[in-house]
Amino acid sequence: MEQFIQQFDCDVTKMHDVSHHMLQTMKSGLAGKGGSLMMIPSFTDTPSGNESGVFLAVDFGGTNLRCLLIKTELNTIRNKVQRSMVLDPKIPTGEILFSTIASFIVEFLEENKSFLEPRPEVLPVGFTFSFPIQQTSIASGKLIMWTKEFVASGVVGKDVVELLHAELAKRKYEWVKVVALCNDTVGTLCASTTEHPTAKIGVILGTGSNACYQERMEAITKINQEGASSSSSSSSEAASKKMIINMEWGGYDGFPSTPEDDEVNHMTRKQGQQRLEKMVSGRYLPMLVRVCMNKCIRCGWILNCFDQEKIGVWDKNEELSLIEIGKVEHDRSPNMDMARSFIIRFCEDKSLDKNAIPLHEVVLIRSLFHAIVVRSARYAAVAISTLIQHIVTTGEQLEELTVAIDGSVYHKHIGYKEELHASVDKCCKSLMMGPTPPEVHVVGTQDGSGLGAAIIAAVQVAH
Repeated sequence: MEQFIQQFDCDVTKMHDVSHHMLQTMKSGLAGKGGSLMMIPSFTDTPSGNESGVFLAVDFGGTNLRCLLIKTELNTIRNKVQRSMVLDPKIPTGEILFSTIASFIVEFLEENKSFLEPRPEVLPVGFTFSFPIQQTSIASGKLIMWTKEFVASGVVGKDVVELLHAELAKRKYEWVKVVALCNDTVGTLCASTTEHPTAKIGVILGTGSNACYQERMEAITKINQEGASSSSSSSSEAASKKMIINMEWGGYDGFPSTPEDDEVNHMTRKQGQQRLEKMVSGRYLPMLVRVCMNKCIRCGWILNCFDQEKIGVWDKNEELSLIEIGKVEHDRSPNMDMARSFIIRFCEDKSLDKNAIPLHEVVLIRSLFHAIVVRSARYAAVAISTLIQHIVTTGEQLEELTVAIDGSVYHKHIGYKEELHASVDKCCKSLMMGPTPPEVHVVGTQDGSGLGAAIIAAVQVAH
């Protein structure tokens, strides 16, 4: 089993081939030549710092739907209220999905009438829609495909802003108007610039995984090919000659994979797609652990002390969560009682004696969990470092560069951010970053996707 665990080990300083391939795939995506990185123009840039007003942010991510009302003054958030709800990825139709979103917005605004007094003629909305969107302007975009196991029919190929506006109109809320559509990574980057002016990259490591960065307009050669001329975005990005690119890096397919990764891929709706996301994000890491545990049991490497029928299919009901994985990974008690209870909990027969499991097997299981999570952090670090390399070698000379990261895996999984930060440092030192590489800062940001959407809406209103 030790050899099985070792297949998840990776040395970030020896992944130059992956970095080179990713750089080439980025260039192809910017030119509209396809590949596993979509490189979607966002039609916005980071804020100037002069934005003020009252704005609504609607943040639709992989797990939660969140609404935030925000008052800003010179790009500083003076006041905010928020509320969230869980959205089921198995909502069957787009009509039900957008009806749910619109109803939640209306309820939220009704609860917070005092925040809007006097009620504005138009309430500008920043809409964070954290799925691949083909944007042709700042306030419109068609869903390319669902990710993170969402299934709602009737949405792919449709403008998601139009779908939301239609549902709001049914409720006599036409005055609530989306002026900016963005991805959660774009929101994270824009929100982080209020505290970190040197931020150039936004990353999400949560239910899903993605990144964005600030690109030179001249390098985005596919914009005109897609019918989105520079006149369609005559705001801050045109003046600064830069635009934020939503990479959709979850679809990148250049990292080494294992047979177990392939098995997870075949279990998902989008087979062959979102390969990086399926190796690093919170939606899929429990699936990978489940697949690995069942292989180890079938091969007789662990739990031989029990009748196989009593073990059954480990985690048959797919209840395993990343939080529980972390608890096992960091169980350092002498007898590892918590980890033992965890192992039995997901067996068919939950009355099995946990103390019958040899301690060395529990240690191996802990090592397996740790290896899978560490690989996630290291793969993300290689991708981040490759992006830094691109910015440094093709853009202006920078003394400092900040990477802003949000997401439950990054914030909540014990030890993840430390592993990621250390791996980014190692990887950057091993890559060619020019004669005077910038000082790189990796920082966490909370609620970035929602706050950033409101800030982007403020930018559009200001222009």
